[in-house]
Amino acid sequence: MTKLTEMEHPSHKHWLKLKRSSAPYKCNGCDELGFGAKYRCNKMLFKCNFHLHEECALPDGAKKHRFFESDFTFHNYKSPADPAACVKKQYPFFKRMINCIFCNYKSPAEPHRFCVACGKYVGGFGYRSSRNEERVLHPCCLNLPLSIPINLNLPDHNVCTEAILNLAENTPSDCQLCRNERKGWAYVSICGNHCYHVACIQESRLESWKKNRFNQQSTSSLGVSEIIKVVLEVIIPVVLGATAT
Repeated sequence: MTKLTEMEHPSHKHWLKLKRSSAPYKCNGCDELGFGAKYRCNKMLFKCNFHLHEECALPDGAKKHRFFESDFTFHNYKSPADPAACVKKQYPFFKRMINCIFCNYKSPAEPHRFCVACGKYVGGFGYRSSRNEERVLHPCCLNLPLSIPINLNLPDHNVCTEAILNLAENTPSDCQLCRNERKGWAYVSICGNHCYHVACIQESRLESWKKNRFNQQSTSSLGVSEIIKVVLEVIIPVVLGATAT
């Protein structure tokens, strides 16, 4: 499928352009970390520093996930400072919509929302269950790959060097990064030697970038699944090495 290279988005006043980045960035939609492809403000002279994940820039109205029977609908949990600045007034297309998904005002009494996948707060763009309003997911977490093949070169360790890590709702064994200090989804291998929380992988991704553990230029052209694969193949030998010493 051909990707949209430029777009006008109701959450920003300038046009956005699809870019590849070797450095991490903060998505202005979901407020979460991003790597690789992003939609960035095309007006560099204005120094907007505005970025959106692909999943946040082009959300699905409703989406399903294998772990749940109910649909998840897209919502924006950010509250604009001035209700009069609703984008329905700026973009005629949204005037035809009953509820603008980018102008979803919240009441001060609304409870905190934590992503069921990574456990972090959902304060921007997110998906909400049609059956349980407290069950929410970040757009990137909802779109996580269900399985990831990894290849490891570990001749000195008694572990499988080729494995497929499957996304699991519950961890059958301790996460090798946090030892189950946190909750949430995890990637688990059939052999049982590899178990890593989604949130732990996300944190390790940034740490690996800071320590220059993977080729930053090559990762700029990778998608979400490929980036997670690269990070896992980098951090697993580090974790096993620390365990062995």
